Amino acid sequence: GGQRQGRDFPDRADIDPLGMPRCILPHLSLVEISDGGRRARYRLVGTEIVNRLGQDFTGRYASEVMTGDYHLFITSMFRAVYEYRAPLYSESQFRSNMALSRTRRLLLPLGCNRSNRVEQVLIGQTWPPSDCTEMQPLVCVLDADGTFEETHREVVNIQI
Repeated sequence: GGQRQGRDFPDRADIDPLGMPRCILPHLSLVEISDGGRRARYRLVGTEIVNRLGQDFTGRYASEVMTGDYHLFITSMFRAVYEYRAPLYSESQFRSNMALSRTRRLLLPLGCNRSNRVEQVLIGQTWPPSDCTEMQPLVCVLDADGTFEETHREVVNIQI
């Protein structure tokens, strides 16, 4: 692809937020991962995400702002992006301010300084209209040709 320049995934320097449509930016987060994808620090959290979650995670580690099953679910997605070195798509529900919401995420691996190691994850997150019926979370690792492998589907009690 154009941004990958022959690598498995783009470098953070290859992504220019100013080149993106402005309507996308509030839905983006940038997460720095370390320790094999087991540790995650939010470098940037878009305004729509902050509004939906009711708090700004910018500069904080996932372990500081999430607990229990929700923390395990989120960090398992970061580990999958790290291990598979590939984009990941997820759909799930979570409870925020006692309201049940449905969300979709696309997690994209990014390197730093042409390292060809996954060091950051760019996340796009949306909240489609939902009837709030119970659903099992879906997590799929995407292949380069756009196909996917469903890695797991599990019920998680997700609360913030």
